[in-house]
Amino acid sequence: MIHIRPYQLFEKVSGTMTVPIPKRSSRESQSVTLLETAVLISLVRLVNAKSLVEIGTCRGVTTLNLLINTDVQIISIDIERQPRDYDGTKYASRVSELLIDTKNFTPEPESTDFVFVDADHTMPAAMIDSKHAHSMARKCIAWHDYQNPLYPELAAYLNSIPNLYHIEDTQIAFWLKDRL
Repeated sequence: MIHIRPYQLFEKVSGTMTVPIPKRSSRESQSVTLLETAVLISLVRLVNAKSLVEIGTCRGVTTLNLLINTDVQIISIDIERQPRDYDGTKYASRVSELLIDTKNFTPEPESTDFVFVDADHTMPAAMIDSKHAHSMARKCIAWHDYQNPLYPELAAYLNSIPNLYHIEDTQIAFWLKDRL
């Protein structure tokens, strides 16, 4: 695991970011912090991603922020449909939703530039989602909840993957096809 400070990523990309305050005040809708949101936007910009698969969308807060701040087309993979923060916005047309458990999903190899994994954090599910992500991603994979004390097995699993980066002061780990 290669640990880097956020500025080491931010200095590699340019532009400003707009991050709206989520519609809900629950902890669930705020699971990705503002710093983590900036990191994800920066990673998408760094690799010039045009397509992204998000495994685990929940309420779509992260999805909306990626839509606002990049030109990416998103495929959202989640088990169930619930109201999303991007519903009814001008960005909603850039999202395709796939409601399926990833255990029953067969990904198309090298079908997307970027994969963001923030779904079921159990070891079996994390391994399945990561296997799918490595199959699909052409440029970058990012995982949320790295070093989250609620999911120690996730950190242990991610630590076994070679050439992974961790952004300090966040729970974001990522892999790049081309090193940073």
